[in-house]
Amino acid sequence: ISSSAKANQEDEAKLKDDLYNHRVRRLQALFHEIDQDDSGQISTTEWRGMLEDRGLHNELLDATGLSERDLDDYFECLASDSHHQIAQAKRAPPPPGSLEMEKKLDYNTFIETLKDEG
Repeated sequence: ISSSAKANQEDEAKLKDDLYNHRVRRLQALFHEIDQDDSGQISTTEWRGMLEDRGLHNELLDATGLSERDLDDYFECLASDSHHQIAQAKRAPPPPGSLEMEKKLDYNTFIETLKDEG
């Protein structure tokens, strides 16, 4: 590879890293705003609140580069229900007859999963 081509590749790699780091900071700021209890996770209740706040919702859509449907799919796929988390910690089954489970999404899991998107 010629030195100019190598320099271009290095510049492109640095730009890509800079854009990714900016995106991570932006997503962390948004998640911190959504995370009302400062748990480091977004609960189903907090997620629904974000969906109702059109400004915050649109900002998250823009920051992730996802469609509304894809964004919701990410939450559903990556979030785990709290009974599952407790059961894993205690090795106990979820309570019988449980209705809707409160799910929780770890910010870092979400951000890391988005690394190769957009």
